[in-house]
Amino acid sequence: MTTTASPFNREQQHQQKRQAILSEAAKLFNRQGTRATTLAEIAARLQLTKTSLYYYVKTKEELIYLCYLNSCNEQDKLYRLAAAAGISGRQRIEQLTRAYFCSCQNIALKRQAEAAVLTEIKTLKDKHRKDISRRYRALYRGVRGFIEQGVADGSLVSRDPAATALAFFFNLQWTFTWLQMLKAEEIPAAGESFLDICLHGFATEPREPPRQTPALGSPAIEAGFDRSVQSQRKQAAFFRTGSRYFNSKGFKGTSLDEIARALDVTKGAFYYHIQSKEDLLYQCFKRTLDLTAQMQARARRSGDGLTQLQLCLHYLFCIQSSAEGPLVRYNLVNALDARRRKKVIELIRGVDRQFRQFVQTGIDDGSIRPLNTLVAEQMISGTLNASADLDERLPTAAPGRLSADFYQMLFDGISAQ
Repeated sequence: MTTTASPFNREQQHQQKRQAILSEAAKLFNRQGTRATTLAEIAARLQLTKTSLYYYVKTKEELIYLCYLNSCNEQDKLYRLAAAAGISGRQRIEQLTRAYFCSCQNIALKRQAEAAVLTEIKTLKDKHRKDISRRYRALYRGVRGFIEQGVADGSLVSRDPAATALAFFFNLQWTFTWLQMLKAEEIPAAGESFLDICLHGFATEPREPPRQTPALGSPAIEAGFDRSVQSQRKQAAFFRTGSRYFNSKGFKGTSLDEIARALDVTKGAFYYHIQSKEDLLYQCFKRTLDLTAQMQARARRSGDGLTQLQLCLHYLFCIQSSAEGPLVRYNLVNALDARRRKKVIELIRGVDRQFRQFVQTGIDDGSIRPLNTLVAEQMISGTLNASADLDERLPTAAPGRLSADFYQMLFDGISAQ
């Protein structure tokens, strides 16, 4: 005889209602960011009063933390299943990928509650941020362990398991941002395309990746008394420093006063050039996407489609560790207001389309295998977004060698077969 929990069980009712709140909050956080989402909006979506909502969560900070904690727990389940189901490192990577995409499909079909994408961990307060960051790092270490095992058992090939793990892990996290463009029934096929690229890469035949550090930026210009040149230089310094702080501390954790001190300028001088923190982030995005478009244009002048793509990504990778860097993370876009967010998303889609064109050119000329160009385009974006973390996780490697290691999964794949 089977038993079911009593509908009069108050603890169970409380947990079910709390889970409904977490799911609805996760939907809003994923689509418009934590900053733009209010508790009143979440309550209204659930047909609750704000007072009723406070019975389950006391603050928005607590709600974000609980959503992120739930996401980490759900992902941890997938990692444990992969560890138990596979024998080789490759089998575990395959199991994890398929389970992840299956979960995304179940969410799309409303068979499973939506979980918050872990894009704004740095907005949390100290205690919550440290806890979620610890759990997030544990997930990354799980991927790295699978890849290191695969290298050891001969099922995977990796120049640098840490760099490969970072590229794979961030791409897996990135998938939820683009799977929303697909119908639920298309998600498993997208998962197989994703896995195929991870294992076998873009290239028809392996080739030596670019390693030289390109000349970046413009020749030095003596500003003299030219105020317009001086102003441009100052603004460029604001955008570079702003990007660095936004990447490391998130939008909420970044202080304009802190950036002003880092640049050794007065607050008055700073605000002469920058209207607000949101304006600075918007300008950082415009600069990042302009640099990306410039590198795409430079790469288009070289060779076949694979060569163009390799050069472009190598150039952008080198910018991250150069005086021109860093590039701002795409997942900060939700910190912008709706109008600016829409403009930035349009610019991101523009550079993504060019990346897809590189892939299509390579397919047409035979340098890139026939593959799903939408999945390829989004994996390029995910890998670029991940590169902002390389200085933190792999700080000592030379840019040329690290670029080759980091992009190995994308171009050559990591399967030993």
